[in-house]
Amino acid sequence: MNPAAVRRFIDVTHETYRKRIGAEFGEVVPGIFTDEPNYRSGGVHRQYEAPLPWTAKLPAIFRKRYGYDILARLPALYFDVDGASVLPARRDYYDCVTHLFVDAFARQIGEWCEAHNMQHTGHVLGEQTLSSQTRVVGSGMRFYEYMQAPGMDLLTEYSREYDTAKQVSSVARQFDRKWRLTETYGCTGWDFPFAGHKALGDWQLALGINLRCQHLAWYTMEGAAKRDYPACIFYQSPWWAHYRNVEDYFARVNVAMTRSRPANPPCTEVALRYEFEVAVPPSGPLDLCLEQPARFQLALNGVALRTDAEHGWWTDRSLRRVPVDPGCLRTGANRITMHCAYDPDHPGLEIAYLLGAFGLRVKGHALTLTAPPRTSSSARSSNPWASGRTTTNSSPAG
Repeated sequence: MNPAAVRRFIDVTHETYRKRIGAEFGEVVPGIFTDEPNYRSGGVHRQYEAPLPWTAKLPAIFRKRYGYDILARLPALYFDVDGASVLPARRDYYDCVTHLFVDAFARQIGEWCEAHNMQHTGHVLGEQTLSSQTRVVGSGMRFYEYMQAPGMDLLTEYSREYDTAKQVSSVARQFDRKWRLTETYGCTGWDFPFAGHKALGDWQLALGINLRCQHLAWYTMEGAAKRDYPACIFYQSPWWAHYRNVEDYFARVNVAMTRSRPANPPCTEVALRYEFEVAVPPSGPLDLCLEQPARFQLALNGVALRTDAEHGWWTDRSLRRVPVDPGCLRTGANRITMHCAYDPDHPGLEIAYLLGAFGLRVKGHALTLTAPPRTSSSARSSNPWASGRTTTNSSPAG
């Protein structure tokens, strides 16, 4: 989580390899494997006892990103304050430490590998479920973004980490990565049959994994090594001479998967709904603001909005304004819908902003449009989207 520490790590390790064998980068040495990086290793099995990740600059970065002091809300990181199990401070904290971890470690190493014709590959710790990822690395997919060959780990013959495999292959598709790696067969034992090797590999293939990193091949079996997550896929195993029957099969399938692309890229119809109440309908002009309105079919209460009629931009050129007829609003419940065909080339779903002269009452997740405030404080809004044009009710205390 400390960028300077990771830069020093790169200087000591990666740069040393570059100086000694840099001429082999990209060929004999195709990449560097990172095994189980994390910010809270004890959180995998001892989520309540393990210390929370921290770094000296976290409070200042947190305040800059979220606008409040995390030090004043430290109990919310451990306890359900006032009986609430979902707390904004806890959510923002894990988002912040994920950002710090990914930006310091994954991004810097990924960019170094990119600059030196190397593959940043391997896998993170605690990737089995979304909740375990949150405790240990924050978000696996945010880390995979900076890996030239994103990967996963599969321990024992009993694990079925379908979601992890799909996350890896999804990121590879989104960022046009050729390889999707699996470190597999660890802890399967000395008696694990070839049929089991094929079975574990097959379901990973079906979910897009196309690069096998077999666990493991030993230099020696001396001492405790022979009991360290067997079996050994090397000459120490009596079936080693026949193991090509497994690997030739996967090699053929992986060639087909790696050299081809889906004939019909998946496309999913997606509908976003924004629901709100109207207590007092606005009387002035309204606009719906989003980045690429032409990609969506927009409607307010079932009335289609003309995306070809957008007129200019708001706050910066990336946000376009689509005019909205105020007469489409009604007192009570209202709904804005956004339909799109979501394919691999889609830039991403968007937040839409409704602009106009109205007040807004917020209660939990419920939003209600009201009459514009008649009195206001002189304080400017800290919301970057407000552009200094918002007003807030000021009513004297008591």
